[in-house]
Amino acid sequence: MQKAYIRNIGPSSLENIMKHRIVTVSILALLTLFTLPTLANGVATTFNLVNSARVNPGVTLLDQSFSPSVGGLPFCFSGALGSILCYTPSFLKTAYNFPSSLDGTGQTIVIVDAFGSPTIQSDLNTFDNAFGLPAATVSIRCGPTWTGSSSDTCPVFDPSLPIDQACGAVGWWEETTLDVTISHGLAPGANIVLVVANDCQDTSFNAAESAAVNQPSLRGSIMSQSFGQPDDLVGCLNFPCTMIDHSIKQGADKIYNTARRNQWTVIASSGDDGANEALSFVGTTELIPSWPSTNPLNLAAGGTQGNPYGGDYGAPPGRGGTNSCAANTNCNTGLVVINGGPTGCTTAPRPGVPTSCIPVGYGGEGTWNEFDTFGIRTASGGGVSTLYGRPTYQTSFQPKWPTLLGATVQGNGRLTPDISFNSAIQGGFLAYLGFLGRWAVFGGTSAASPALAGVVALLNQAHGGPVGFLNAAIYQLAASSNYSSAFHDITVGNNSDTAGQFGVDGFSAGAGYDLATGWGSPNVANFINAINTICASGCPGP
Repeated sequence: MQKAYIRNIGPSSLENIMKHRIVTVSILALLTLFTLPTLANGVATTFNLVNSARVNPGVTLLDQSFSPSVGGLPFCFSGALGSILCYTPSFLKTAYNFPSSLDGTGQTIVIVDAFGSPTIQSDLNTFDNAFGLPAATVSIRCGPTWTGSSSDTCPVFDPSLPIDQACGAVGWWEETTLDVTISHGLAPGANIVLVVANDCQDTSFNAAESAAVNQPSLRGSIMSQSFGQPDDLVGCLNFPCTMIDHSIKQGADKIYNTARRNQWTVIASSGDDGANEALSFVGTTELIPSWPSTNPLNLAAGGTQGNPYGGDYGAPPGRGGTNSCAANTNCNTGLVVINGGPTGCTTAPRPGVPTSCIPVGYGGEGTWNEFDTFGIRTASGGGVSTLYGRPTYQTSFQPKWPTLLGATVQGNGRLTPDISFNSAIQGGFLAYLGFLGRWAVFGGTSAASPALAGVVALLNQAHGGPVGFLNAAIYQLAASSNYSSAFHDITVGNNSDTAGQFGVDGFSAGAGYDLATGWGSPNVANFINAINTICASGCPGP
């Protein structure tokens, strides 16, 4: 139940979209469970539409002629958008001050996705060749054991299958490519293990993750989860939610506790519906965050965008529009300041247009919210959990939180996100989708989780081993005098899924911690040094 491609949804059409969502809700109320056609083995399978995870990799497909080796990076040609800002690993590493002495060697990043991708290894090979990264082999683990056993079988890549259609399997293929390439691009020395759930149902994810965290060979790994669902619908067997399968949450909680004991760092995207995770899921506008990022043992990864948005260039110019940076001139693209170098760079309509633009520094960031450009499902998730109480590391915060539209909410539950990373579509991550034969630009907190997994891989390498559960150490760091050097404090923007329009509420960014971006984004070199100091004798527990 996810939409994989960017929708050009303007404010004038939002009301019609929301009406459509309400119709969808009515259908869900009547058809909470539907039975898939009888499968080849003669077994009919019942699939729960409510109790399943979604991905939302904001994807802009580039022209088939686009080639990053000769194009005008960071200005990628897109027919409908004209020109879109696109970042490679070197741009992100420069902006976020990644230390050149660390690459994640000796560490393992575990990417968890449903279905996997039919072209993931060749996608990574193309990506590495384009950007001069060391070659890597993705270790793919499928059920029923997820150990690499000869008895394990990966899902069939067939988007015509009913289960693939119900889950939107192609979107998961795209998500897999994003997760693997961005984590490898930022931590090229780390091992990448892809754990493939059989489908998008919560029970399938619990089975895959349980197998992974109990494997001794993966002890001390970093898990990235770029999926989620509304915190108030976890385990629901119908909608409105009157029947609950409590084993879903209980099983996941057990998995994350096992991960903590086995020195894992577990990260989850905070969601792309802003403060209104249920809006695109069932059409309701309550303030609700995304699970499993709300589990207190998970590091909740929120989203940012360049500030000013698009820097000197603003939103994508539209069909036929181009952008450029002159030779030997500094240009602000929002998150990243670039220099035009000897010849400058311009949007490349076709291969052969050279580029000499290079990243030279950090620009600025605001809360990720691209509703005015791309419509709903383009805002940083965050809010107050209904499932979990406040963890110890958040008990010092105020009991009530103001909202964008002037209300207040009780903050008795787990608060998300914890920290954030670039999630913008205008300023997204460039990766190759081999099953489509196209380069694409990705956005969303789907990118923030695996990117932060890359950061933790570098942290573990510097630490000399896994730091494990990280949340309490981050909050201790944020309360110290090192906060301003270890983080970019995000004080601009909000995370209403409609940017505050149409009465849809959210939370505003502000000084220090907020429910839009958490503590902000990391200055990676300083963040690693500060966390290592706190965790010198072991990181504080939950």
